[in-house]
Amino acid sequence: MFEIKISLVLILLLISIFLLGCTEDIAPKNPEKISFSYSSGAMHMEWGSFEISVDSAGNGYKINKMGLYMEVKKEFSFTQEEINEVYDVAVKNNFYSLNDSYEDPFIMDGGWERLSITVDGSTKTVQSSNYNLPQVDAVSLKIYSLVDSKLGTNAISNVFRDACPEKKIECSGITEDKCALLDSSGLEFEECYACVEWSHYCE
Repeated sequence: MFEIKISLVLILLLISIFLLGCTEDIAPKNPEKISFSYSSGAMHMEWGSFEISVDSAGNGYKINKMGLYMEVKKEFSFTQEEINEVYDVAVKNNFYSLNDSYEDPFIMDGGWERLSITVDGSTKTVQSSNYNLPQVDAVSLKIYSLVDSKLGTNAISNVFRDACPEKKIECSGITEDKCALLDSSGLEFEECYACVEWSHYCE
C-alpha cells in the first residue's frame, strides 16, 4: 500500500510539472531582431500617459500625452547592446510566462500598462489594468533607466512644463471659439484644441 501511495504521488508530481511546462511560453533563443514598446497611464486621460518605443534598428521615441490632444514627442536611439539588455531582463524575469492580460475588477480608478516585445517577427504582449506585475516592472525600470540616460532624468516628470514657453508662442491667439468653426474630423481641429488645452495648462 505504501509503495502504491508513493507511485501515485510521483505520477501526480510529474503531471503537475508537465502541465506547468505546457502553460509557459518559451522565450525565443538567439534573436536577430528585437523591438519593444512600453506604455503606461492613468484611467483618466487628463492625468496623462506615455509611450516608449524602440525598433530593431535602435530608433526610439517617447510620447507623453495629457487630455484629449496634448502631447510631447522626443526621439533618441538605443545601441544593439542596450536593446539586448532589455530583452535579457524580460527573459530573466519570466516575461514570457505571463498571460496576455490582467485586471483587478474591484478597482475603478487607477492605472494601466502595456509591454510588447517583438523578436524576429513574433510578438508577445502583456497588458494590465490596476494590477501590479513584478515581471513587467523589472523590464519597465530597465527601459526607464536607459531612456533617462538619453533624455535626462526629468524626461518624463517635467516634459509638459518644459514645453510651455514654446507652446505659448505657437498657440498665441488661438481660442476655443475659433476651434469650434473647424471641421471636427480634420487634423486642424485636433491641433487647434490641443492649443486650447495647452493654453489652460500653461496659465
